[in-house]
Amino acid sequence: MTKKKKYMMIGGGVLLVGALVAAKVMSGSDETVIVQVEEVTKEKIVEIVAASGKVQPIISVDIAANVSGKILKIMAEEGDKVKEGQVLVYLDNARYVAAVNQRMAALRSAKAQEALERANLKVINSATRRQNELYKKGLISESDLEGAEGNYEVGVARLNSAKEFVSQSEAFLDQANDDLSKTKLYTSLSGIVVKINKEVGEIALGSQFQEDIIMTIADLTEMEVLVEVDENDVVLLEIGDTTAIEIDAFGDELFRGLVEEVANSAITRGLGTQEQVTNFEVTIRMLEFPKMLRPGMSASVEIITNVSDYAVAVPIQSVTVREPKKIKRIEGGEGIAIASNRIEREIHNGADDYVEVVFVIEDDIAVMRKVKTGITGESKIEILEGVLPGEMIVSGSYRVLSKTLQDGDIVKIEEESNGKSEELSH
Repeated sequence: MTKKKKYMMIGGGVLLVGALVAAKVMSGSDETVIVQVEEVTKEKIVEIVAASGKVQPIISVDIAANVSGKILKIMAEEGDKVKEGQVLVYLDNARYVAAVNQRMAALRSAKAQEALERANLKVINSATRRQNELYKKGLISESDLEGAEGNYEVGVARLNSAKEFVSQSEAFLDQANDDLSKTKLYTSLSGIVVKINKEVGEIALGSQFQEDIIMTIADLTEMEVLVEVDENDVVLLEIGDTTAIEIDAFGDELFRGLVEEVANSAITRGLGTQEQVTNFEVTIRMLEFPKMLRPGMSASVEIITNVSDYAVAVPIQSVTVREPKKIKRIEGGEGIAIASNRIEREIHNGADDYVEVVFVIEDDIAVMRKVKTGITGESKIEILEGVLPGEMIVSGSYRVLSKTLQDGDIVKIEEESNGKSEELSH
């Protein structure tokens, strides 16, 4: 639990001490304040962050088409076991078969053109050699020789162009074959069909940018819970923190888990409004779960963030806050306790922050003590400095602690039906 939240819990509405209370303190009134008390104990405190979310498989695969086509066959139903490499969906492939045939014909034509250009170049090459020999003998002019050599260069260029066209035709054929192969949809994961979104006869909209999911396959042997944790609590979490998971469908049974991942980016809802909430996704790996667990089930998670086995513990409501500059030292008469020296020094030093305090009962007097708090449990908070086990502190009521009670007040312990507080008062 963060310091901010803790102050909200233990401070409540203690921003200002009421004028009536201030007047009472300044006047040194000895009016008796009725309080409830509790003994400072030493016990185990467990700090917990609670969250809720949904169960999901750790590994799942969406089966979607990369090419468009009518669905001819779906080879599985929800709940079926499937194996890696199994064909799950057949799409209408008629136009893709036709495209392959067309590309094969284009490739044959390109190869024939290449062969023709190769033969032409061979003829041109022979003619050029003869022209070169005639030029050496002075039987033809230089321009005739240049013309023959130009024809040869054109023949080489035409042959190279024909080769490129063959390569292009081969690439088109490969693409057509690839599209044809994608009319059969395989699973890359062995698992269970957890969801089918399409039916036979529907059109699968093939796209590489936005999936049109036909079905989802999941490995249900490994499960996790995805929860959202408030921004004030997420800072308390660490990878590997243990958790207790309660699945709504399985009653009060608890399952163990570990914090696997904490998101770095926030999820903000109601941005710019009074209802704005900022959470972070946290992934909890389930170490154990029932066989009938299914993706999408609701879960509540308690994440154990800290444990203190031998903490000096007081009720959460016993710790309240006061503003140092508004705390007045009570100049009491005989038998009247006054504020501790540490608090008084902080007042004179001009401390502006709120300080956490408790009220210790000493001879029917409420003595205010500054405390240093540690972790917070369900009903108790750890005290690191300020009080000792066995001391009696004020635990209620809320109004008395938050506004009324001041250092040095004379108190009377409220009698309870079980007689506990009555005994303490004697």
